[in-house]
Amino acid sequence: MQDNTIYQFPILDMNLRRAKGDLKRYNAFSQLLIMNTPSDELPGTQIQIYPHFDSLFRCAVPPALWALLGWTQQMARGRVLWARLYSQGKAGMRYRLTGNKKEPLEVVSEPDRGDLLKILQALRRELRASGFWIPPVQPAQSKTSSHLSGPFSWQHEAVDAQGQVTQGLHIVDGTLFPESPVTSPTFAIMANAMRIGFEVCK
Repeated sequence: MQDNTIYQFPILDMNLRRAKGDLKRYNAFSQLLIMNTPSDELPGTQIQIYPHFDSLFRCAVPPALWALLGWTQQMARGRVLWARLYSQGKAGMRYRLTGNKKEPLEVVSEPDRGDLLKILQALRRELRASGFWIPPVQPAQSKTSSHLSGPFSWQHEAVDAQGQVTQGLHIVDGTLFPESPVTSPTFAIMANAMRIGFEVCK
């Protein structure tokens, strides 16, 4: 079973003249995508970059400190971007189903952090020219992308085209796909589930 590996890290805007304007009146909706196509040297990756938003602060800081540390939020709005780096499923976490209720998944292999360092080096180099800086800290790794794939893949003929395991039992989630892509498979999973539902109910 495969899962995308997701790393999160900050990007700081070091250009003092760029972060101006009324930062009290601020909404963070924009998002930038950077794609790296797979090669012999590196796996395929997608990097989402989005502005700092206040809910990150409110999730991490106790409410009693919001007023006291509110000035840090206003500063972060004009200075901090957040990046989420997604790798291909085959370059991510691999699990084995154990059948144990307490520990249903066993880690078989973990991602190669050497690939992550190469990608970050290239990204640092490109962003530095525009006045942005990625701090030299270890990116935080998310536990899961929640889109496990592989164990009931059509590729291995574990199920038929309708996701049928046995009479009356159909699988319609991401485990039907051979691997997790770097982009979110949510809509593909939903569309495939609808297709199976329509075909089964004909």
